[in-house]
Amino acid sequence: MFIRASTHQQLLHAEHTRQAALEAEVAALRKTVATLQDEHGVAQQHAQGQASFINAIERSMAVIEFALDGRVINANANFLEVMGYRLDQIRGQHHQMFCSVSEAKSDAYREFWAALNRGTFKAGQFPRLDSRGATVWLQATYNPLYDEHGKLYGIVKFASDITPEIEQREAESQAALVAFETSQHTDECTQQGSAVVQQTVNMVQSIADELTQMGQAISALSEQSEQIGTIVDAIRSIAEQTNLLALNAAIEAARAGDQGRGFAVVADEVRNLAQRTSKATVAISEVVGKNRELARQAVASMQASTLKTEQGVELAQKAGAVIEDIQHGAQRVVEVIGQFAQRLEQRQQR
Repeated sequence: MFIRASTHQQLLHAEHTRQAALEAEVAALRKTVATLQDEHGVAQQHAQGQASFINAIERSMAVIEFALDGRVINANANFLEVMGYRLDQIRGQHHQMFCSVSEAKSDAYREFWAALNRGTFKAGQFPRLDSRGATVWLQATYNPLYDEHGKLYGIVKFASDITPEIEQREAESQAALVAFETSQHTDECTQQGSAVVQQTVNMVQSIADELTQMGQAISALSEQSEQIGTIVDAIRSIAEQTNLLALNAAIEAARAGDQGRGFAVVADEVRNLAQRTSKATVAISEVVGKNRELARQAVASMQASTLKTEQGVELAQKAGAVIEDIQHGAQRVVEVIGQFAQRLEQRQQR
């Protein structure tokens, strides 16, 4: 009986031990399953996040994938829309189909792909050709693709169409260039205008000087006419006195009778000479008077002309000063537009 009881207890103990071990295994299994479920959830969330990230890129950017030899593997709808192609038109074609002939044949292009095959990341603004041959500017990155073993197997390009911005810059640059050339032409015209005005000022000043000299000459002539008039007046006075003396001599000769006859003849001739001298002096006086009046009129006219010429010189000098101010302004505009054009060019190069 004792042996049976001991054997029964041993069996119960063994059964209890197996039950405990089984429960421990079940608990461990449950823990492992829970851990796997947690890791699966994290992995699933990570995968969902990656998918969302990829979908965001797909929606917002133009994406194209290349093999290492440059052949197109795949492209998204955005890229196809920007470049105007269908996928079957570009798949299997080389990247150079999007480049100009000169670029595709250049050493720089070959080095570009050689660098990509070395795993070099490339970024920048690139001019590409769409299906119509029109230039499309892309802000793009060329990114190397590696497999799980770290081996480079392809290139993916993420791009945005920046053609409107580039065209706007080019339009601004062209407008700046036109404005710069126009301002330069304006500056040249103002310089020529300033030179012409200065020549006009010099010419008018020369005319004014000549008019002044002519006025001085006519004034001198008027003074000479005045002096001639004085001389003529003296001659007229002498003629009148001579005529008076001749008349007195004739009266005395008449009183003397036959003895004074010869003297009367001389007195008569002297009187005739005095009368002719008097007539001549009257004529000379009239001529001198007319000359004197003409000289006065000429002097007045010359003075008026000189005054107008001086006013013309003053106006021409003012016009020259205005044109000089315009020239300085044009030069300033040339400098400002030149600096603006230079900044645009530097911005485009960046």
